[in-house]
Amino acid sequence: MDSELRVYKANSTYEANLRRLAAVLPAETAASQSLQATRGVGYWPNRPRASSQCYWGVSSSSCAACVADAFREAERACPGGKKAAVFARNCTLSLADFPRALGFHYYYLVCD
Repeated sequence: MDSELRVYKANSTYEANLRRLAAVLPAETAASQSLQATRGVGYWPNRPRASSQCYWGVSSSSCAACVADAFREAERACPGGKKAAVFARNCTLSLADFPRALGFHYYYLVCD
């Protein structure tokens, strides 16, 4: 796969949409009865998509904090990457660019 398709440029429309996604998904996940959410923001080819889920027994405030932290950790570990998966203590987060499928306070990350 062409590396240009796997990374986004700083200050791009894709990055702006990813920031919007990171701003809304934690609250949507925490507000969901099943503590999970999937959302895409923007239009292809600048449409990031994320899926998050918190584990059973996690409070909604801890869930929202975990998903927000997972977004930050994905950006730190996979800068500019369009695909990442974060497995944290209280939640999971999968990031992908549309239309591709989405594939512990200790973090296990997978970047592509």
